Amino acid sequence: MVMNESGEKGSIREMIFYGEMVAQLLKLDMRLLTLRKPNMKYDFEIGEVIEANCPDSGEKVRLVVVDNLKKPLKDFSLLELALDGYDGVESAAYDLTKYYPDIDERTVMQGVVTMTEDRFLKLSEEKQKLLLELGFSAAEDVDQPLKEVFLHAWCGWVITRGGGIREWRGFLLNNDLASIYDWEEEYAEYEEAEKLAEIWLDRESPLYRELILVETEE
Repeated sequence: MVMNESGEKGSIREMIFYGEMVAQLLKLDMRLLTLRKPNMKYDFEIGEVIEANCPDSGEKVRLVVVDNLKKPLKDFSLLELALDGYDGVESAAYDLTKYYPDIDERTVMQGVVTMTEDRFLKLSEEKQKLLLELGFSAAEDVDQPLKEVFLHAWCGWVITRGGGIREWRGFLLNNDLASIYDWEEEYAEYEEAEKLAEIWLDRESPLYRELILVETEE
């Protein structure tokens, strides 16, 4: 299913990511989107395995490209921008001027959507195929067929900003990803970001599926 593209003798293309923490964010499958000025070198194929070169930490992370978007910055949705750690178009434009001083909200940007190769290969073959077919549009599906990819990432950013279960449920509700804003009283301790983070990191636990993926027993 996953392809290695472009290159002599099957070489893997790379994309450079700056920032001391970026490799960690990639490995935690939080940083699923990276916004760049459009460039042919970022025209990766869907399903292509690339290498994230993170020089500030000296690490490299293998990623699978699951979508590649080109549109004006103002047309990126809040849910898309949240995958790059932004809470809106204004904050994205402000931050991106550090790298591209001439951009504004009307500037066409390229959004490369990726996830770690390791986590991609842990998805069922059916979900791998669905992710590569739908790309980011799967994230906005009310049924959340790939919740372990997108809900995980969004929750990670909520926690990074100091949010707990209350803020996480609020994020889901405000973005039409959930319809119920409540939780069992026994989970009140997860209103603290640190406590919710412990569950977020344990992706195999029943609590992770209940609190992060919002799954309920039938």
